[in-house]
Amino acid sequence: MTGPGEPTPRRSGLRNPQAAVRGLGAGALVLEAIVLLLAIQPIRILGGDLSGWGVAAVVALAVAAIVLAGLMSRPWAWVAGAVLQALLIACGLLH
Repeated sequence: MTGPGEPTPRRSGLRNPQAAVRGLGAGALVLEAIVLLLAIQPIRILGGDLSGWGVAAVVALAVAAIVLAGLMSRPWAWVAGAVLQALLIACGLLH
């Protein structure tokens, strides 16, 4: 409710803003999975003795990102996506 003289709040113009945000989150996770899968070759070349573990970790993280992209309609998927980001940063620091 707005009082006299207050402007009315603007609507977003989207029919379903929550679905748009879920789609954006899912799209970002799919793009992240693609980037992870494209990173396998440099890891294999530069990985040294740990290249097998590095490739397995990247594939596991990419699969997790794709699964989470499909589950973005669930409220807990946003928290799981944040945990996935933390795992990616941790893997980068361990490398």
